[in-house]
Amino acid sequence: MYFRICNQKHINTSLKASDTTGIGINNTRRRLDLFYEDRYKLNIEDKAGEFSVHLKIPV
Repeated sequence: MYFRICNQKHINTSLKASDTTGIGINNTRRRLDLFYEDRYKLNIEDKAGEFSVHLKIPV
């Protein structure tokens, strides 16, 4: 199964990259490791105007 999610970024001058923790991404990776071990592929792209996630898992 393949998922691709893309979101456009909105410029927010009050939020800096250093203000975020990435806890949600770390938790997601941990859960994927528990369920699928090394049988999944997760790719996260953080581009200038877009944030995208590509996830491939076995069925």
